[in-house]
Amino acid sequence: MCRLALPNCEHIFMTSCRSKASSMEKLISVRFQTFNHSHCLNLDLTSVIHKPTPSRNQRTIRVTKNPANATTIQGVHPGSVRVQFPSMVGWCGPTVPFNCASPIPLDQVKMKENDSVEYVSGYKHKIVFVMGCTATGKSKLAVDLATFLSSEIINSDKIQFYRGLDIVTNKIAESDRLGVPHHLLGIIDDPDADLTAGEFCRRLEETIAEIIGRRRLPIVVGGSNNYIEALVDNPITNFRSRFDCCFVWINVSLPVLYRYIAKRVDRMVEVGLVEEVREMFVPGANYSLGIRRAIGVPEMDAYFRAEQNEEAYKEDLLKSAIQEIKDNTCKLALRQLRKIHRLRDERGWGLHRIDATTVFEKSGEDAVDEWMNVVLKPSLAIVGDFLNEDHEQKISSKAIENPIRDWRLQRTLRNFT
Repeated sequence: MCRLALPNCEHIFMTSCRSKASSMEKLISVRFQTFNHSHCLNLDLTSVIHKPTPSRNQRTIRVTKNPANATTIQGVHPGSVRVQFPSMVGWCGPTVPFNCASPIPLDQVKMKENDSVEYVSGYKHKIVFVMGCTATGKSKLAVDLATFLSSEIINSDKIQFYRGLDIVTNKIAESDRLGVPHHLLGIIDDPDADLTAGEFCRRLEETIAEIIGRRRLPIVVGGSNNYIEALVDNPITNFRSRFDCCFVWINVSLPVLYRYIAKRVDRMVEVGLVEEVREMFVPGANYSLGIRRAIGVPEMDAYFRAEQNEEAYKEDLLKSAIQEIKDNTCKLALRQLRKIHRLRDERGWGLHRIDATTVFEKSGEDAVDEWMNVVLKPSLAIVGDFLNEDHEQKISSKAIENPIRDWRLQRTLRNFT
């Protein structure tokens, strides 16, 4: 048996295999058809096999013979594939590219003539999802996790895909990224462009593949839970059959979260929310398209249209707009929470819930300590166990216990003040 490494290419949608096994000849010819290319690989099975235990994440697909005595399977995805004969006592062999057409000599193998052929999809790549309502600290947790791991972060908030309105959309500041690469932030220039669920999933899949190609762990973070569901539970792309997912859900009780949202909106106004939205204001704009759907944009419409009116009237409109932003953000948090509950209770998603309520009830250094103890350390333990399952990437207990650097503490302190 020989293990084959699938290339970083588009999904392989058909694989055919024709085998000939006799006492004198043991040769398998495997043809791989991708969207753009056809590859043929000849395997000379003359090898002694040793037997490491296959990963529990490997998925077996049995192949049935067609009338032409060939075998065909559908839906093989990037990862690794191996050809297996039940009479063999394990598997081994070099990793080879698909476009290699020359025979690959192995040692000796005792193979029965009637052995069936199996294809086994290989190791399922790991992905961490950080989920939660708006304003619960998802971006901060993702960065904190990434500082302990060889990771890159992928934005999954559909509004943050658009360029501009960084205050309104709460894009994580460059200084708060702590050098961790972030992807899919501000990549759509047209403010009226429609980001469909299909386009969202395509871009995330491409970015995930790029990060995995760099042998790094993707951490997906954002609040667009409907789109995340479309990605993970897509029956066409079979996402779950190709990726092993860990879902970390950071939760805050709604009364505490609502109070925090009100304070956060006030801070957003202080640092320039009104001026930022004014620059994008267009009378009669369609607030159901693109980035103008973001909470904080349609709420300011009446205020901007009344700018020529008397000052007292404008002040009342501004106060009303700010309160509406707070109310709509709280409503968004409630919708997001209900969606997360449905994913857990109805869709059967295994979510690791982290209760961060006590963090938001504190301030200053007390909040920093609480974050470390009730959010970051438990999250690191969850992700560490997830990564250690197949020994792909480890987090040492010492690393979890070590205090984070002062500059990270200062950054965290600033966020909770």
